[in-house]
Amino acid sequence: MTVTFPSSITHAQKLAAVRALGLDPILVKAVALDPTDGVLVTVHVRDTKGRIVVQGDDQAAEATLVIPYATEPPTRYQVGTCADHDATISVDR
Repeated sequence: MTVTFPSSITHAQKLAAVRALGLDPILVKAVALDPTDGVLVTVHVRDTKGRIVVQGDDQAAEATLVIPYATEPPTRYQVGTCADHDATISVDR
């Protein structure tokens, strides 16, 4: 089995992914998938009036959110397991 990964995604795909998480793309600095914890999202912090909070060194304040998975993934996707030991991974270029 060959698994092919895209070499890039479009800006529209990135926005769609962030919006699918229910987040404002303007505030999102980084998104990562953790195999056990869920989705880790680093966002710029806003105050009660909607303004981005700036720290003393003129840097936007950030917070990391953890959006947990709703259910346990199937065994084949859990850490330490492999669905196909003979799988080949390739990058689409």
